Amino acid sequence: MGDMTREEVDVKIATSDARCEALMASFRDTLAAFNERMDRFEARIHQDMREFKHDVGIMIADLKKTIIITCISATLATVFGVAAFNAALLSNMRASFDSGAEAGQWRRDMQLQNEENRKMLAENRQMLTENRQMLAENRQIMEKVEKQYDQTQQILDELKQERVSGRR
Repeated sequence: MGDMTREEVDVKIATSDARCEALMASFRDTLAAFNERMDRFEARIHQDMREFKHDVGIMIADLKKTIIITCISATLATVFGVAAFNAALLSNMRASFDSGAEAGQWRRDMQLQNEENRKMLAENRQMLTENRQMLAENRQIMEKVEKQYDQTQQILDELKQERVSGRR
């Protein structure tokens, strides 16, 4: 094989340049399609995150209402229970002093009323304990929701980082 002429070298260089240009055009098209796909994916993730935040906001609002109502109910039950206990005690004491001759009856009535008051107080304490348990469960649910939200946000941040580093 002999030396190549200048025209042959020019033709080989032109052919090589044409192949390189075709490869670069194909690579640009592939990269543009990938970027378009990533943009659609990111938009879908953002939409999903907005929906998730909306749903979490609704759940948190409902949870707050439930917690507030539960606390108010427990407080009212306790207050009314103590008030009922005091009213019953005061009523029984007054009745006992008014009927000094019926001391035995008074004693039985007081014991019954005392037992009823103890039962009411025990029920109020039980309700308070249950409300505290519900509050603890609600807090656990909130922690789980916050943890899930943080994980989702971390995934989104990682995807953004991958996209940014992929474009460079």
